[in-house]
Amino acid sequence: MKKPYKNKLLSALLFFSVYELNRFRKFITSPYFNEQEVLVQLFDLYKNYLKKSQTKTLSKEKVWQTLCGTQTYNDIKFRRYHSDLLQLAEDFLTQQHYEKSRFYRINFLFQALNEQKISVLYQTALEQVRRWQTDSVHRDNRHFLEQFELESHINTMMEHTVARSGEHNIAAVMKYLDAFLSRL
Repeated sequence: MKKPYKNKLLSALLFFSVYELNRFRKFITSPYFNEQEVLVQLFDLYKNYLKKSQTKTLSKEKVWQTLCGTQTYNDIKFRRYHSDLLQLAEDFLTQQHYEKSRFYRINFLFQALNEQKISVLYQTALEQVRRWQTDSVHRDNRHFLEQFELESHINTMMEHTVARSGEHNIAAVMKYLDAFLSRL
């Protein structure tokens, strides 16, 4: 008798809610994140087995046959498909966390603007930061570290745009750094 087939991918998908499974499917069908249709097919196969709680009846050969039909089983390709889909699952979880965090979106926006020196968007990004700073109610260590990071980005932005006037936000950067360090 064959042992039931188990792998990291299937184990990870067990932790996804129905909502997350549906969102993950949308994620992997996006050509921006995934160009391999076989990974969508693999996910759909596992999702159907998860819905029916029949993962114990799975075998590598059965999965391969469903995905690749009459092609001879290729363990290297089979593992590669699983590895690629597992990587997409990790990317999906990261993306979900990113979308929930206003700080990370603003922080990464500032990094991108500063790296590419897109000065026309600086004012809009600065307004977002100032709005977020006033809306923020939690004043724990993380808050002050985040504020320090944002003020550092603002300082870099100001160096690009107002270098001649000598106007910088060093005082604000130091204020948040001091606040963070004093709470350690």
